[in-house]
Amino acid sequence: MNSGSETVSTDSQVQAQFLEYAQMPPEDVRTLLHIEPQPAYAAPAIAPDLQRDLDVGNVNVAINELNLPGVTNYEDFKAALIRDNKFEKAVQSMTIDRAVGGHPMAKLKHI
Repeated sequence: MNSGSETVSTDSQVQAQFLEYAQMPPEDVRTLLHIEPQPAYAAPAIAPDLQRDLDVGNVNVAINELNLPGVTNYEDFKAALIRDNKFEKAVQSMTIDRAVGGHPMAKLKHI
């Protein structure tokens, strides 16, 4: 039967090990734990004349080419989307809600 002092000792050892790992460079931790680095995703290069960037904080959305049949004025279209609460809720369902465990089909309730 384990005594309470053995558990406390083990917990403090685990905490000390965790703190040691947290202070190490990531490469050293990967080597120590035998974790192979994963290659970063590299998006294909886009010709500068086709790229249109929208920077919002630390998020970058690149729109290369977008054909919207029936839209004659992009600025009016954009303003309408910004004012549309159903569109906002649909985007939220596909982004934030999914990130916190929302169901992938929840977006369909906004159609």
